[in-house]
Amino acid sequence: AKYGNSGTGTLTAGLVSGGYNTTNLNETEEYNGSTWSEQNNMGTARYRTAATGTQTATILFGGGTYPGSPQDVDNVEEYDGTSWTTLTSLPSDRSMGHAFGTTTNAIITGGRTGPPGASSTTFQWDGTSYTSFPALSTARYNGGDGATTSSTAGIVAGGYTTTSRTVTEE
Repeated sequence: AKYGNSGTGTLTAGLVSGGYNTTNLNETEEYNGSTWSEQNNMGTARYRTAATGTQTATILFGGGTYPGSPQDVDNVEEYDGTSWTTLTSLPSDRSMGHAFGTTTNAIITGGRTGPPGASSTTFQWDGTSYTSFPALSTARYNGGDGATTSSTAGIVAGGYTTTSRTVTEE
């Protein structure tokens, strides 16, 4: 049992990573359409990451380490279907953000940047570094995202600042 874990992949090739259950988790599990199997652990235990990708090529941006300090982190890791590799850190700490794209061309937007700050900042990841990108019109975290494998087509729906948000952006 856990919550705040990240999911990527497809119905018959899924990946679940991280999460929280009385402590931050670094677990990785793959799903083949009928059964789950344990895989190599993430380098940093955390939950509520922004995640995008496939079962054999996933990237996790930021995340939360509550009740740790800092509560939000800038860690970035990539999964290649076997193990996790640490990549260039985000320009700032954030958890509960939104991501879409691939491990070499992704968008990371919104998120919580230290309690209780909601962010509208957006970055594009090219597999090596980050470039500033147009910001969300409404700062928020913990919304839903359309985690496609395209960095040119994504959606962020709902979310939270000091109250729930009903705005959707594309």
